Parts: sequence; structure tokens; C-alpha cells
Amino acid sequence: MTACIIAGRVLVPDGIIERGAIRVADGLIVEVADRAAYEGRIDRDFGHRLIAPGFIDIHNHGAVGHHFMTSDAVGIRQVLRYHMRHGTTSLLATTTTAAGGVIADGLGRLDEVMKRQQEQTGEWGATVLGAHLEGPYLNPARSGGQNSHHLRLPDVQEYRGWAATGLVRMITLAPEMEGARQLVRYIAGNGGVLVSAGHTDASGELMREAIGWGLSHCTHFTNAMSGFRECEPGVFEPGAVGAGLLHDRLTVEVIADGTHVHPDILRLIYQVKGADRVCLITDAVPFCGLPDGLYRRGPDDERQIQVCGGIVRLQANQVLAGSGLTMNRAAKQMASLGVPLTDVWQMASATPARLLGLEARKGRLVAGMDADLIVLEDNFEVDQVMIAGQLMDMTEEKAR
Repeated sequence: MTACIIAGRVLVPDGIIERGAIRVADGLIVEVADRAAYEGRIDRDFGHRLIAPGFIDIHNHGAVGHHFMTSDAVGIRQVLRYHMRHGTTSLLATTTTAAGGVIADGLGRLDEVMKRQQEQTGEWGATVLGAHLEGPYLNPARSGGQNSHHLRLPDVQEYRGWAATGLVRMITLAPEMEGARQLVRYIAGNGGVLVSAGHTDASGELMREAIGWGLSHCTHFTNAMSGFRECEPGVFEPGAVGAGLLHDRLTVEVIADGTHVHPDILRLIYQVKGADRVCLITDAVPFCGLPDGLYRRGPDDERQIQVCGGIVRLQANQVLAGSGLTMNRAAKQMASLGVPLTDVWQMASATPARLLGLEARKGRLVAGMDADLIVLEDNFEVDQVMIAGQLMDMTEEKAR
């Protein structure tokens, strides 16, 4: 369908057009208007359902038993179809701490998938925008569910090999590790890659310094990072969490499942940072979408993972190890806290688009933008998905 007109309750940046219509042609939004302008010409009428921008997830490792870093194209397609079914229209495929060759091989397979997506949009689900390297340059003291056996110090030469693929759009590292200053400055000097602090024990003072190097974001904010801590009896310093709240030059991302971050803390982060400095993410791992049970962590990691009620933990110590969250559930969580829908979608679509330099193409339902949108029921269940102007075939997912 190269051109169509759809109607429903349309979420635009400043509110909802209750009787709205969107005209789409050649993969782009041509016009957003009152449906009265198109009476008699509407191709799909979604009635009371909400038409909103598709979600953009900048931190997603996989789902349904497959990891972006280690799965083949068939497995990656299943991941992309799964997350599309839950409203994600584009994402960053996120790696995890591993040997350098494993990461490089994963980027190579991802490159092939991205090329195939350009040829077969309707077959592949959510669009891969590039890669997010989470690790291996993390602090062992804050490793969380990461494989500490492969943690190492930041290495510009190693990173350059990965970056040469042209796929890297974001990297998470611990700025206190030896060599981090040089790497962050190198990345910032070459542009185009979001540098984020995560799995870090950095002090607030070091975080402030790292902003000057080029650090601008905080990964799964409040999780696996230094909080407010007592530097001497009765005297506290901010740590990475305090820095993330304090500095306007830092954006943050949150896993809004109500477990990783307490709902009251989610509300606090939103109130302090504002929707234009917060991203909703899933941090979904391969165990997302699988039944409750015990699973092996990965091919080179013998640790057991416990999945219970969509919460993913290391069985040995009950440490959270990624999530089973989907973006529609994250949006529902924030809306349940009283956050206006315009701000929910700012955090779930427009802000991540801006951080990736895609604000002129994605994240809002306005003329000239990519026609990436979703149709939602009142309970935030996804009814329809459009990517690049194409209504996706949901039969495969609805049969699950």
C-alpha cells in the first residue's frame, strides 16, 4: 500500500485529534488533519482507537530465545517481529559483554539483516537503526547480569574495529575505567555515536568531568550505577544517579516495568528531567516472551536465568539480568503514573529519535516524517503497526 488514508484518534505533539486522519504516501506522512477533510476517502477507519508514533527502543538485546549478537538472520527476524507486535517500529540492536570476535561476528550478521530489511520491509518487523554496544568496558563492581569474565578496559583500537562497520550508534561504558577518557574523546571527536555511562561506580565529580569529554547519556538509569553514597559520616555525594538528575546535558533511559525502578522513582525522574531528557527502553533480553522457567544464560555463559512473571534474574543471586519488558507495557506504566500521553510518547519515541539524530524523520506524527505508527486499544495492546507506510501483516504474531 503506497498511499492510504487512515482515521482514528491521532496523537500529535501537542495533544490528540479526536477525529483525526493521516494521509500517507511513499512511506511518508503527507498530512495530519481532521477526518472531515477526507470523508468518503478513508481506507482504514480505526474508530476510537489511538493512532500514535511507533516506539523507538534504543536498548534491546533480543526476545523469544534469540539474541541480536549471537542469533542468525532467522532468529533476528523473530525478535524483530515480536517487538513489532508490541509497538516497536525501530530499535538499536544491543550487544552485551563478550569476546571481541563474538561482538564483531554479531555486527557482521546485523549488517546483513539491515541490508535485507531495506529490500523486504514487510517481512522483517521493527527496523534496525544500528547497534548499541553495552560493554565490554564496564566496571566489574557494577557488572549486574553482564558476563564479568569478558569485562576489560576501554581500548580505542578495539572499538575502531567495531565502529568501522558503520553500525555503531551508541556505546555504554563506565567512565571511571582506565582508558575511558581517551575513548570517549575519540568517539565524541568523530561524531554520530551516543556515549552513555552504565554499569558504573563513578562519582558525581567524575560524571561532571566526563560530560566535558563527550558523555551525554545514562544507561538504564538508577540500575547498576552508583547512587547517593556517604563519603564521610553524615555527608553524601551524588554518584552517577545524582549526576544524571542534576545535569541537563545528560539524558537518561529507564526500564519502566515497575520492578527495575520503583514507580515513585519513575515519577521523580520524569518530574526532575522532563520528557525531553528521558527515554523509555525495554532492555529486553532473549528470555523476553518466553514462559516462566529456568534457562541457560548463553552459549559461553553457564549461569542459570530465572524468568518469573516477566522478570528476569540470575538464579544464583537474584540479581536482575535484563528484562522481559515490551515498549507498550513501558508506556502503559508511565501513563498509569499520571504522565500525559504526549509526554509518554515524547519519552518513548521523539526523545530517542532526537538522541540518534533522527528527529527530522521519526518520533512524531507530522507531515514529512516517516510513516512509522501504531494503533492501540485502550489497554495499550497493539492492534496495527505501520512501518515506512506499510501496514504490517500481524497474522504470525496474533497466532502466538
